[in-house]
Amino acid sequence: MKYAKITKNGLNSLIEEHIQSGKASVIGVVEKGTRYAFNELEAVSDLVLDYDVTILPPKKYFIPPVESILSYKVKDASSYKAELDESARVLIGVHPYDLTGIRILDTAFMEDKKDPNYIARRNNTTLIGLYPTKEFKYRFAASADNMDPSETSDAMLCDLGDYYGIELFTDKGRDFFGTGAEEDDSVAEEIEKNKNRIPDGQELPVSASDIPAFLESKEESSVWEDKASKCYSCGSCVLVCPTCYCFNMKEELDLSLEKGQRVRTWDGCMLEGFAEVAGGHNFRSEKAARFRHRIFRKGKYLVDRLGKFGCVGCGRCADACTSDVANPVQVLEDLKEN
Repeated sequence: MKYAKITKNGLNSLIEEHIQSGKASVIGVVEKGTRYAFNELEAVSDLVLDYDVTILPPKKYFIPPVESILSYKVKDASSYKAELDESARVLIGVHPYDLTGIRILDTAFMEDKKDPNYIARRNNTTLIGLYPTKEFKYRFAASADNMDPSETSDAMLCDLGDYYGIELFTDKGRDFFGTGAEEDDSVAEEIEKNKNRIPDGQELPVSASDIPAFLESKEESSVWEDKASKCYSCGSCVLVCPTCYCFNMKEELDLSLEKGQRVRTWDGCMLEGFAEVAGGHNFRSEKAARFRHRIFRKGKYLVDRLGKFGCVGCGRCADACTSDVANPVQVLEDLKEN
């Protein structure tokens, strides 16, 4: 790893150069009403680096909510064509917990099962992370066993007042900053002192490493039924989650009946029809079963399958839940008491 620094005006000029060059889509955080969202930047003046949390995680640039993965012409086997998005993009301002989410997706789509669509997008993306500068009341990332950003990002920015300290991890990161940043190992100590200065609003009541066994002991708890009784099954909690990657696949035939496409769309285990199979049988027709499955998937099933805790502590699910039952911290606290 190397260290560098860049003035805030210098960073703005550098990003504007990348936008104007057109060599890659430059994506950053922008204001959306009173909230924040990742969006393609038309000008650096739209970029916000002093934010708490975005509405959706950046996973939407690796697994789009809706994507065509195959196109074809009817009765023409030679026409079948895989749809791969290999366009270059740069994501700027990704917080460490979202980088952990991407690392979990990497494990699921590049190591456990190789997904060409995900791999194409991931390999053509430069990730520039950012240590948080604002508190968020639902965040509990520090206690969620988050991974080192160097495992995922190409570089990290740390706000040091008039300038940013930079951790450079990869050639992609060094190429992004080029000669616009000044290599300076003396900022290392200042970055280390400041990168975790923003406290979380919450803390897990159970150590992340103990959660799989803890949940197994609470499988029959009355908490599941109690929480589910207030749940609307809207699916907001799983659709805003950085590590939810379940999807549905369907064939869409054009009205001309001459061509079609295979489409992949986001899906979520909290939605009533998620576990429905042929014949109308639903493996999790009860809300309590779906609610428990969501918590078990994050805290146990992903640990068992991928070796990684499936919750990054971003707090989006708690923020998005209209009935105030989705917060993992509160769920675990209630399970401890029952």
